[in-house]
Amino acid sequence: MGLDESVVRRLFKGRALKAAKLPEVLQTYQDVSGAMIMSHELVDQVETFARENAEIEIDCDAFLSMLRALHENDSDHSREDWDSMLDNSFHAGSLTPDTTFEMDIHSSPKTKGIPRSAFSERDIASIRGNDDRQDERRSVLIRKLAQVNDALERLQAEHDALIVSKDDQEKTQISLERQCKQLRRELHDASTQEQSQVAEINLLRTQLTESEAKTQLSKRQAALSKTELEAKRQVILALENRAEEQEEEVVQWRKRCEHQINETNDLIETCATQRSAINKLEQTIETIEQTHAATERLRSQYAAFHAMCSALNCESDERLEAMRPLQPQSSTRDSLRYRPRSYSDSCISRQSEKRTEAYQAKLLDWTQPPPPSTSNEIPPTATNKIGTPISMQNTHTFDQVSASSHAPDASAWYWLLPIGLVLLGIWAGIWVHWLALQFSTASLRWVQANTPNDPVLFAEMY
Repeated sequence: MGLDESVVRRLFKGRALKAAKLPEVLQTYQDVSGAMIMSHELVDQVETFARENAEIEIDCDAFLSMLRALHENDSDHSREDWDSMLDNSFHAGSLTPDTTFEMDIHSSPKTKGIPRSAFSERDIASIRGNDDRQDERRSVLIRKLAQVNDALERLQAEHDALIVSKDDQEKTQISLERQCKQLRRELHDASTQEQSQVAEINLLRTQLTESEAKTQLSKRQAALSKTELEAKRQVILALENRAEEQEEEVVQWRKRCEHQINETNDLIETCATQRSAINKLEQTIETIEQTHAATERLRSQYAAFHAMCSALNCESDERLEAMRPLQPQSSTRDSLRYRPRSYSDSCISRQSEKRTEAYQAKLLDWTQPPPPSTSNEIPPTATNKIGTPISMQNTHTFDQVSASSHAPDASAWYWLLPIGLVLLGIWAGIWVHWLALQFSTASLRWVQANTPNDPVLFAEMY
């Protein structure tokens, strides 16, 4: 049965191992290699030792040297020799009278493992080679085992004390670990809280920066809005002042419009009055035209009368010249000088009275024009003793009267002067009416051009 040291080192993981894990190492080695690392009796002893000394650490090299010695001397030693070798391997006994273990005073069995035995391989070889001294060696081994047993008891007591101290230390360590865990937890919570607070602080700082930026922006906007509000307020004040001025202007324009409306109404009344006056003037003009026509007709009759009077005067002169040789010179001269004159004077006086009455009647007829049906009728004529029409005689007599006293010319001038004044008044009235119409039209156009396009205001004004 060979020993595979690599498997043992792999199971030990290249370091010291506690005695409590030796049975696991032996079982694992048997499972891996398919063979037992030692006999069943030794395995039982190793398990018993591991149970009794579970906290002792066993070095890998010491365990391998023990196994090599066991495999080399498997057939030369009895069971007691193997027991003593196992004890010496684990407890580090020595064949020399010096039983001092090779161990560091500053190291503990817990951390440094079990001490090496004072025996060396050379001593073991010398033991194997000296069969004659086996009894002596056996007695020496028994003494050594006794010493080792005493050392083990001492070590066991120390081990128990160490276990107690270890338990206390473990309890202290557990409490310290708990405190450490609690502190770690608190530290972790504190760090987490600190991180969260840092994150909150960063968030608050970011929010503060944003709020400051928003505050600055709102301040700028407030300043701009304040400026705009001030400008709007100024504009509103200007508009209010302008509205007041416009209201004053509207009041003034309304007063002007009312004044112009009153003037327009006065002009309308004046125009109506002038129209009525014009109508009356037209009627007067028609009357004057009729008077003028009658005057023209009278002038034509007067011209005819004058021609007839001239003819009659010539005829009477011829008759008188013809009658002069028939009478004596003195008597004839007196008769011709006085009779005709007296006759003519009396005749003229009578006829002038008649013609004056007729003339006044005609003037009354001319001032009240007759209807058209009777205005142009010729009155019937009558004959005198010599067969001459009365109208011709009256005309001849009227021509004589007008030729002697010039009464028709004075009456004509008497009627022409008021007629001219009336015509001048009509002409002046027509010009005044035309000027009034022009002024009223211009004033209405000016009012329409300067009046606001408000139908309500226009209706109130007009």
